[in-house]
Amino acid sequence: KVVAKITPRHKEEIMNTHSAGLMFTLALCILLISCASSTQNQRMPIPSATTSPPTAPSPPASTAASLPPKANIDFSGLRLQETIFKTQLNVNRIDDLYATTRREISNLSVVSNCDLNVLKGFVATSWAPVVLLVSPVGGQHLWAVIGYDDAAKQIQLGNPVTRATRSLIYSDFEKEWTTGSARKCVLVTPGKLSEEKVHSALEKYLPSAQVAQVGV
Repeated sequence: KVVAKITPRHKEEIMNTHSAGLMFTLALCILLISCASSTQNQRMPIPSATTSPPTAPSPPASTAASLPPKANIDFSGLRLQETIFKTQLNVNRIDDLYATTRREISNLSVVSNCDLNVLKGFVATSWAPVVLLVSPVGGQHLWAVIGYDDAAKQIQLGNPVTRATRSLIYSDFEKEWTTGSARKCVLVTPGKLSEEKVHSALEKYLPSAQVAQVGV
């Protein structure tokens, strides 16, 4: 028989190997326990019930058409209207201006379904609309609308021949204009006006639905 003899050196090596194995096993156990504990302590985020979903940014608002707060036309820009006022026409209806001046004026347009904002739009376009007003004390008079001021709530009227001027608050003007011109006005322009051209000019300042009601 062959009997292996274990020397003290071999015995020490065996003990060291056994100790190393135990230390490795212990370290592995500690690592596994630590990982398990860390996983258990982790919490999943809970979405808030009150959090609103992200919304897309609103598109920029389009610039709405609007009238300037005030506008004026100088008398030097009323030369085309002078013919109407030179004759001192005694007309009973604003529509009569077309028939009575057609030999002297080539491009005269009668505009219907107007309101105060339409007149303002014409002034802002540098067209001075001619209106027929009935004064509360009696008498009918033609005037060119040459300006307005929203802050003062006044409309300015002028006679391009005599250079006479008159200012009325909006409410008083509406009364005299409705009685005299039935919310109509006359435009005198260098070129012939069509309804499309008038609407195109007004749409820079007024809503399209309102402009569509204006007749030429």
